[in-house]
Amino acid sequence: MSGERILVVDSNNLVREVCSRFLKTKYEVYLAETGDEARKMFLEINFDVMLVDLNIRGINALDLLKRIKKDYSKCAVVIMTGQWVPQMLADIMKEGGFGYLEKPFELAELDYIIKSALEKRSKYKEYLEGKKIMVVDDEDELLDFFRTVFELEKANVITLHDGKSVLSKIEQESPDIILLDLMLSGISGFEICRNIKSNDKFKKIPVFILTSRADEKDRIKGIEAGADNYFMKSINPQALIQEVAKYLAGR
Repeated sequence: MSGERILVVDSNNLVREVCSRFLKTKYEVYLAETGDEARKMFLEINFDVMLVDLNIRGINALDLLKRIKKDYSKCAVVIMTGQWVPQMLADIMKEGGFGYLEKPFELAELDYIIKSALEKRSKYKEYLEGKKIMVVDDEDELLDFFRTVFELEKANVITLHDGKSVLSKIEQESPDIILLDLMLSGISGFEICRNIKSNDKFKKIPVFILTSRADEKDRIKGIEAGADNYFMKSINPQALIQEVAKYLAGR
């Protein structure tokens, strides 16, 4: 056991029990059923990570997040939710939340988010700070979400709605990496990716395809089009940050 203290705040007995059984082999684990219980526990114990359900009883999870970050800034806060709503998740990040865990989750996902939170994000910043990240998507909500995620890591984010103007925008901005939506109006992400990778000036720029469709055939088509990686849009932001940073670090 490493000694780090983890607080799990959820009104669901099963969620608390599953988290406790899995995490207590590595960490000191504490459980709370309501927001009020959690606040009282913070008065007595310094926690390293708090996992809190978005719809926790007794207080809005965002309000609890604000209070915790105000008084206990070193505690990483992870929001658990059954809803993947980009604007809500962007608000969580803006208020100092470390990330989120989408229910139902695998134990490997729980393990990953706790380990990442304990690392306090510092390993990513040196690779992302000042980098130009281009995000191509025709949904404003998603563009705002990805802008928030990477600007918090001090990257320069370029957003683009129109897939047809990607090449001219690349010429203008010279991005370090491109995050490309698969389903754009008027042109597919596959076609854009092929256009980028067949252009001698741009073909070395890494392209990560983002999609809302968990389709293995699409993943294969993306790789065949020249994509350097392929992710679901609902990927945990910290996992996406890690993958982008890892790729840029290796260049």
